[in-house]
Amino acid sequence: MDEKKPGEHSRLMNSRPLALIALCFGAGLALGKELQGSGLWIFAALAAFFAAVALLIKYNRAAIISAALLIGLLRITAAYPSLPPPGDYRLSGRVLDIPRYEYGAWDIILGGAKIDGSRASGHVKLTFYDPYRKNEFSAGDIIEVQASVSLPKGAMNEGALDIRHYLLGKGVSMKAASSRLLSRTESKPDLHTLNLNVRNAICSNIETLFPKNAELMKGILLGFEDEMAEETLVRFRDTGLSHILSVSGLHVGFFTAVLNFLLKRTNVRVRFAIIGIFLLFYCAVTVFPESLIRASVMSLLMLAAGIFGRRNDPLTSLSAAFILILIINPFQLFAAGFQLSFAAVAGILMLYKPTCLLLRDLFAPLRESLAVTASATLGTLPFTLSSFNRLPVYGVIANLFAVPISSLAVIPGFIAIIICFAFPTAAAPLAAFSDLMLELMMFAVNIISRAPYSILKLPSPSFVQCAGFAVLMLFLSPFVLIKPKLKRISAVLLAALCAAFVIIPVLTQPECSVAVLEAKGCAPIHVRIGNRNYIPDLGGTEGSYALSRMLDHRGVTAIDGALVTTLSDAKAVYELSKQFRIRTVYVFEQSENIRLILEASAEKVLAVERSETVAAEKDLAFSFGEGLIIRYKNFVLCTKQAPGQAAVRVISSERDIFENKAVAVLAGGFQGFAESLKDTKVFSTAHQGEITFDIKGETVSISTFI
Repeated sequence: MDEKKPGEHSRLMNSRPLALIALCFGAGLALGKELQGSGLWIFAALAAFFAAVALLIKYNRAAIISAALLIGLLRITAAYPSLPPPGDYRLSGRVLDIPRYEYGAWDIILGGAKIDGSRASGHVKLTFYDPYRKNEFSAGDIIEVQASVSLPKGAMNEGALDIRHYLLGKGVSMKAASSRLLSRTESKPDLHTLNLNVRNAICSNIETLFPKNAELMKGILLGFEDEMAEETLVRFRDTGLSHILSVSGLHVGFFTAVLNFLLKRTNVRVRFAIIGIFLLFYCAVTVFPESLIRASVMSLLMLAAGIFGRRNDPLTSLSAAFILILIINPFQLFAAGFQLSFAAVAGILMLYKPTCLLLRDLFAPLRESLAVTASATLGTLPFTLSSFNRLPVYGVIANLFAVPISSLAVIPGFIAIIICFAFPTAAAPLAAFSDLMLELMMFAVNIISRAPYSILKLPSPSFVQCAGFAVLMLFLSPFVLIKPKLKRISAVLLAALCAAFVIIPVLTQPECSVAVLEAKGCAPIHVRIGNRNYIPDLGGTEGSYALSRMLDHRGVTAIDGALVTTLSDAKAVYELSKQFRIRTVYVFEQSENIRLILEASAEKVLAVERSETVAAEKDLAFSFGEGLIIRYKNFVLCTKQAPGQAAVRVISSERDIFENKAVAVLAGGFQGFAESLKDTKVFSTAHQGEITFDIKGETVSISTFI
């Protein structure tokens, strides 16, 4: 914390101009993503106007804020690629990375792509269907295919991954599918293929030195998560150790700490050059993953301060790295890895000293380790919940054990891999020690992940909740210069405000909410009454992923009832049972396969007739005569499965049930039948993407996700 000089006017914070620019630039990028068309240009014009006025009246801070917002808006607008309309084209390009073959298809990233001979903007993600594996592809190959080109979609449902911006963050602007190869030219040696060959050689040495833990070492050292068992990935995630398997700041910290120690007697410029060359080599052999580039830039900027004789200010270095990376690729802002890595460092900068103060009675090394781990965990908390909806309860404890052990595995392991190129026998002792550390780390991960209540499932926080949490962290940090007593009072008030933003939505939620999701070839449905959850339409296996993401996003832990009509629905229940407790399943067709699957997935299985109305609870029922119809009190909801005439018949024939107060909710566009529903309120929508109907009293409010 900067000390105030005698006679200096009291102020809330010390000036960090670059931090302010970074914050406003990021806000401009986020606004540019959300605003479209004329709204974006109106906002940009206002930002330009305020920047000009602020400069005229010499209000520099307002000018910086307005200019940074404007630059962010313009940068992301210019970054969106100009793309051809979806259709069939001749697609050619160079295979950038080692292609993956699974489920009868090749997954290929094409760089320098051309569509009908014209250069395409960005890379293309190609799925090449080859069920009998008649073709083989290698990195560096030049291929040409006849392909169906499409544009990646954004998030269509609550909690769903925004595929479009996820791929744009990786430089991919289009998707393509093909089964017809027109030509293939084998790769020629160049710098890119040299990088891949070096990585393959390192992988070969890992398999030689670590026969039992090769996949784990590849994951830790090179970020190869694809080769790891799903169970191992889940255990690392559930213990808050996923960052160990993602080459990022932790790995850069290990290597730069060792190199700084070895080079501490050398000139600062020599040290910067050697560390820079090593980090460039490490980025190259891992094929320049975004997370490692971010960490390397941040590390080098902090080292560069010493070269120019400037005081090393971590917040300014963090801000400079933030701006530099997002100027190059603004879509990185929306990547979970980017958010988590910067939030972790920001959390350490803001909360490390206050946490150390709280733990001042502990042994110094333990106090410092706890403070770093706890502050990084708190810094990433909003983004962890937004991305994964899981809070690893024992994450701080797991990191206390696993991070030091992983450093003892990575550093000797890396040295052994390099030695193995020239002296395989000499590398064995180091590799044996590293292998022992890997075994010890996996032992700790397994013990902690199996402990009771190791995971707490929580709903995704709102923007207001995240903003309140960020302001609370800032007030607790050394960057805010108010008196300690006033700081504590402010922190308590902000914490109470954050709690209010959590509690108010719970108290004001509708009595019944029906969400109709959009998935590939189906429309799964979620019904929520209070804290009870029902799935009257699973949408088969295609719908289970959309449902699981939405339920995770809402913090759901149990499904109280699900309606199964096909074998595909039964498989969907099985997939959902891996993440949620399934209490009751209602099944129409109970074949042997369906029965076995459901008995392994749900606590209770009830067989019902197709003509039978399923009473899930007092005010909620489902019927599946001519298609799915959901009834809640005097409300009737018909989905795309149910013909519009069915809604008319149900409401007309059962007026006594609805006490002449029927309300029809027609999802999928049945406006043509509204005239037949006399004396009936009708709410209808044909909107694409997720549709939510919130029922409260006698009213229905309709909202759409996109």
